[in-house]
Amino acid sequence: MDTDPRCPIFSIGYILQKLHSQDSKIDLIDLYHQGGLIEIQQKWKCNFDSDSEKKECFPTFYFNLLQSGSDELSPGINYRFAEKYNINKTEYRTLTKVYGLRFVLSIRGKGRRFDVVRLFVAIGSGVGYTIFAQIICEIILRRCHKYRDEYRRHKVKICRLNLSTNNNNPTDLATIVDTFLAEPSVLPETIRQSDV
Repeated sequence: MDTDPRCPIFSIGYILQKLHSQDSKIDLIDLYHQGGLIEIQQKWKCNFDSDSEKKECFPTFYFNLLQSGSDELSPGINYRFAEKYNINKTEYRTLTKVYGLRFVLSIRGKGRRFDVVRLFVAIGSGVGYTIFAQIICEIILRRCHKYRDEYRRHKVKICRLNLSTNNNNPTDLATIVDTFLAEPSVLPETIRQSDV
């Protein structure tokens, strides 16, 4: 048996001994005579964050017995094949039933590496989805909802800003902004004092 982590070579005897050490109820004699189905599981668990060029990752191997020779209904692994031949113009057939071990290789693994670019792409797409969800909700509330008229009324309220002490002459916000943009010095004294 070669135990090099890059490419281990397992003998059948080693695999059967490992199975027997995992579960002492496994009857190796039945396996030899009637066959069995054995899984060789190769697991990879790699972290590529630090020194990815220098760091090596090797698999670990596990062995599981999926079907043993001691099963009552279908013992072991077997199949039949027929061989036909002629001797002196007489046809003969030999039926052979073969028992053996069948190996199934399954490979599972995880490879991890942190990537800053992917993190920010995920955050950005999450923010984008949030904005998109807000737009969809707004469309539903304004167009489809049964209380859409009430929603429209309460969503935006137009307020009038009364700056003068004289209630007969109210000044709205648009007039104040237009006046300020045109000539800031002509604003009423009350606005300049309140730092609008």
